[in-house]
Amino acid sequence: MQLRTQKLGAQAPNTIESAARLYALLQRLQRPDEASVLRTRYLDPVVKMDPAHLDAGMRSVRDKARDVIAAAGGR
Repeated sequence: MQLRTQKLGAQAPNTIESAARLYALLQRLQRPDEASVLRTRYLDPVVKMDPAHLDAGMRSVRDKARDVIAAAGGR
């Protein structure tokens, strides 16, 4: 994630999508502390964005992040 963040930025769609996939994997592996770091740094900020101010692509990324968090029981 560090390299992707450095190259693309923390709020780039590709970075957020990768963070969402990694978050889901870490939840399945029962590594909640590591998953929490990803959620705090990458997922929560995009979920808090106002969808009215996002283009269609970023709204989709936001929805995916929200869905991944919900699938983990909001943890």
